Amino acid sequence: MTRIDQPYRVIFLPWGRAQNSVKQGKYDGFFSASRNEWRDQFAVQSNTFIQQEWNFYYHNEYRIPTSVASLKSNTLFGARIHSNSAHWLAKNKFKKVKIFPTINELVKLLDARRIDGVMENALLFEEQVRQSHLSMDAFVKRPNMRIDLGVYFGKTFLAKHPGFLARFNRHTEECRFDYQ
Repeated sequence: MTRIDQPYRVIFLPWGRAQNSVKQGKYDGFFSASRNEWRDQFAVQSNTFIQQEWNFYYHNEYRIPTSVASLKSNTLFGARIHSNSAHWLAKNKFKKVKIFPTINELVKLLDARRIDGVMENALLFEEQVRQSHLSMDAFVKRPNMRIDLGVYFGKTFLAKHPGFLARFNRHTEECRFDYQ
Protein backbone atom coordinates (compact mmCIF):
# COMPACT_ATOMS: atom_id res chain seq x y z
CA MET A 1 0.00 0.00 0.00
CA THR A 2 2.93 2.31 0.72
CA ARG A 3 4.37 1.70 -2.75
CA ILE A 4 1.13 2.78 -4.42
CA ASP A 5 0.74 5.70 -2.00
CA GLN A 6 -2.52 4.34 -0.60
CA PRO A 7 -3.33 5.14 3.03
CA TYR A 8 -4.58 2.11 4.95
CA ARG A 9 -5.46 0.81 8.38
CA VAL A 10 -5.69 -2.85 9.39
CA ILE A 11 -8.47 -3.83 11.80
CA PHE A 12 -8.65 -7.34 13.23
CA LEU A 13 -12.20 -8.70 13.24
CA PRO A 14 -13.83 -12.12 13.38
CA TRP A 15 -13.69 -13.56 9.86
CA GLY A 16 -17.44 -13.52 9.20
CA ARG A 17 -17.80 -9.93 10.43
CA ALA A 18 -14.87 -8.78 8.26
CA GLN A 19 -16.48 -10.20 5.12
CA ASN A 20 -19.97 -8.92 5.95
CA SER A 21 -18.59 -5.45 6.77
CA VAL A 22 -17.04 -5.26 3.30
CA LYS A 23 -20.31 -6.50 1.80
CA GLN A 24 -22.14 -3.68 3.60
CA GLY A 25 -19.55 -1.09 2.49
CA LYS A 26 -18.35 -0.42 6.05
CA TYR A 27 -14.79 -1.53 5.27
CA ASP A 28 -12.84 -1.56 2.01
CA GLY A 29 -11.35 -5.06 1.96
CA PHE A 30 -10.37 -8.23 3.82
CA PHE A 31 -7.47 -10.65 3.58
CA SER A 32 -6.08 -13.13 3.04
CA ALA A 33 -8.84 -14.90 1.23
CA SER A 34 -9.34 -17.52 -1.42
CA ARG A 35 -11.86 -17.01 -4.17
CA ASN A 36 -15.45 -18.12 -3.81
CA GLU A 37 -18.73 -17.30 -5.52
CA TRP A 38 -20.34 -15.62 -2.49
CA ARG A 39 -17.45 -13.19 -2.04
CA ASP A 40 -17.38 -12.45 -5.77
CA GLN A 41 -20.89 -10.97 -5.47
CA PHE A 42 -19.70 -7.96 -3.46
CA ALA A 43 -15.90 -7.86 -3.83
CA VAL A 44 -13.07 -8.50 -6.28
CA GLN A 45 -10.01 -10.59 -5.43
CA SER A 46 -6.54 -9.20 -6.08
CA ASN A 47 -3.73 -11.15 -7.69
CA THR A 48 -2.33 -13.99 -5.60
CA PHE A 49 0.24 -13.10 -2.99
CA ILE A 50 0.09 -16.26 -0.90
CA GLN A 51 -0.26 -19.81 -2.11
CA GLN A 52 -1.78 -21.99 0.57
CA GLU A 53 -1.94 -25.75 1.08
CA TRP A 54 -5.22 -27.29 2.18
CA ASN A 55 -4.71 -30.68 3.76
CA PHE A 56 -6.88 -33.26 5.41
CA TYR A 57 -5.80 -33.97 9.00
CA TYR A 58 -6.90 -37.02 10.98
CA HIS A 59 -5.97 -38.33 14.40
CA ASN A 60 -3.30 -41.00 13.85
CA GLU A 61 -5.59 -43.64 15.44
CA TYR A 62 -8.48 -42.94 13.04
CA ARG A 63 -9.02 -45.55 10.31
CA ILE A 64 -9.29 -43.38 7.21
CA PRO A 65 -11.82 -44.79 4.72
CA THR A 66 -10.23 -46.03 1.53
CA SER A 67 -13.00 -44.85 -0.79
CA VAL A 68 -13.93 -41.23 -1.44
CA ALA A 69 -17.64 -42.08 -1.15
CA SER A 70 -17.11 -43.58 2.30
CA LEU A 71 -14.94 -40.64 3.36
CA LYS A 72 -17.66 -38.18 2.29
CA SER A 73 -20.46 -40.16 3.95
CA ASN A 74 -18.95 -41.53 7.15
CA THR A 75 -16.16 -39.23 8.33
CA LEU A 76 -17.13 -36.49 10.80
CA PHE A 77 -15.27 -33.34 9.82
CA GLY A 78 -14.89 -30.15 11.79
CA ALA A 79 -14.58 -26.76 10.08
CA ARG A 80 -14.33 -23.11 11.13
CA ILE A 81 -17.43 -20.97 10.75
CA HIS A 82 -17.35 -18.71 7.65
CA SER A 83 -14.18 -20.40 6.37
CA ASN A 84 -13.57 -21.37 2.77
CA SER A 85 -12.68 -24.87 3.95
CA ALA A 86 -16.23 -25.21 5.38
CA HIS A 87 -17.60 -23.87 2.08
CA TRP A 88 -15.43 -26.34 0.14
CA LEU A 89 -16.58 -29.33 2.23
CA ALA A 90 -20.24 -28.40 1.68
CA LYS A 91 -19.74 -27.74 -2.04
CA ASN A 92 -18.03 -31.12 -2.44
CA LYS A 93 -20.90 -32.91 -0.67
CA PHE A 94 -19.22 -34.03 2.55
CA LYS A 95 -22.21 -35.22 4.59
CA LYS A 96 -20.99 -34.93 8.19
CA VAL A 97 -19.52 -31.50 8.91
CA LYS A 98 -19.79 -29.66 12.22
CA ILE A 99 -18.95 -25.99 12.42
CA PHE A 100 -16.89 -24.45 15.24
CA PRO A 101 -15.76 -20.89 15.95
CA THR A 102 -11.96 -21.35 16.08
CA ILE A 103 -9.03 -23.40 14.84
CA ASN A 104 -8.11 -23.91 18.50
CA GLU A 105 -11.36 -25.83 19.06
CA LEU A 106 -10.82 -27.93 15.93
CA VAL A 107 -7.35 -29.03 17.03
CA LYS A 108 -8.58 -29.87 20.55
CA LEU A 109 -11.56 -31.84 19.22
CA LEU A 110 -9.42 -33.74 16.73
CA ASP A 111 -6.82 -34.53 19.38
CA ALA A 112 -9.58 -35.77 21.71
CA ARG A 113 -11.07 -37.80 18.81
CA ARG A 114 -14.43 -36.00 19.10
CA ILE A 115 -14.22 -35.37 15.34
CA ASP A 116 -12.59 -37.62 12.75
CA GLY A 117 -10.99 -35.07 10.49
CA VAL A 118 -10.30 -31.48 9.55
CA MET A 119 -9.62 -30.09 6.09
CA GLU A 120 -7.67 -26.92 6.74
CA ASN A 121 -4.98 -24.46 5.74
CA ALA A 122 -1.63 -26.09 6.60
CA LEU A 123 -0.09 -22.95 8.08
CA LEU A 124 -3.07 -22.32 10.35
CA PHE A 125 -3.54 -25.92 11.47
CA GLU A 126 0.12 -26.71 12.08
CA GLU A 127 0.73 -23.42 13.94
CA GLN A 128 -2.25 -24.16 16.20
CA VAL A 129 -0.86 -27.64 16.90
CA ARG A 130 2.43 -26.02 18.00
CA GLN A 131 0.64 -23.41 20.12
CA SER A 132 -1.38 -26.19 21.77
CA HIS A 133 1.89 -27.94 22.72
CA LEU A 134 0.93 -31.00 20.69
CA SER A 135 3.02 -32.89 18.16
CA MET A 136 2.17 -33.28 14.50
CA ASP A 137 3.02 -36.96 15.10
CA ALA A 138 -0.44 -37.25 16.71
CA PHE A 139 -2.01 -36.56 13.31
CA VAL A 140 -2.00 -37.96 9.80
CA LYS A 141 -1.76 -35.35 7.04
CA ARG A 142 -3.15 -36.05 3.57
CA PRO A 143 -2.59 -33.35 0.92
CA ASN A 144 -5.73 -32.08 -0.75
CA MET A 145 -5.03 -28.98 -2.85
CA ARG A 146 -3.22 -25.66 -3.17
CA ILE A 147 -5.24 -22.46 -3.02
CA ASP A 148 -4.32 -18.97 -4.15
CA LEU A 149 -4.97 -16.19 -1.65
CA GLY A 150 -5.28 -12.48 -2.21
CA VAL A 151 -7.04 -9.43 -0.85
CA TYR A 152 -10.74 -9.01 -1.55
CA PHE A 153 -11.60 -5.35 -2.18
CA GLY A 154 -15.24 -4.33 -1.94
CA LYS A 155 -16.95 -3.28 -5.15
CA THR A 156 -18.14 -0.11 -3.36
CA PHE A 157 -14.52 0.84 -2.64
CA LEU A 158 -13.35 -0.03 -6.16
CA ALA A 159 -16.13 2.07 -7.73
CA LYS A 160 -14.84 5.07 -5.76
CA HIS A 161 -11.19 4.34 -6.66
CA PRO A 162 -10.96 3.41 -10.36
CA GLY A 163 -7.57 2.04 -11.28
CA PHE A 164 -6.74 1.09 -7.67
CA LEU A 165 -6.88 -2.69 -8.21
CA ALA A 166 -4.64 -2.53 -11.29
CA ARG A 167 -2.04 -0.51 -9.31
CA PHE A 168 -2.31 -2.88 -6.34
CA ASN A 169 -1.95 -5.96 -8.56
CA ARG A 170 1.23 -4.61 -10.17
CA HIS A 171 2.90 -4.77 -6.75
CA THR A 172 1.58 -8.10 -5.41
CA GLU A 173 4.49 -10.07 -6.90
CA GLU A 174 6.90 -8.16 -4.62
CA CYS A 175 4.89 -9.25 -1.56
CA ARG A 176 4.25 -12.83 -2.68
CA PHE A 177 4.71 -15.60 -0.12
CA ASP A 178 4.86 -19.18 -1.35
CA TYR A 179 4.23 -21.81 1.35
CA GLN A 180 6.64 -24.68 0.81
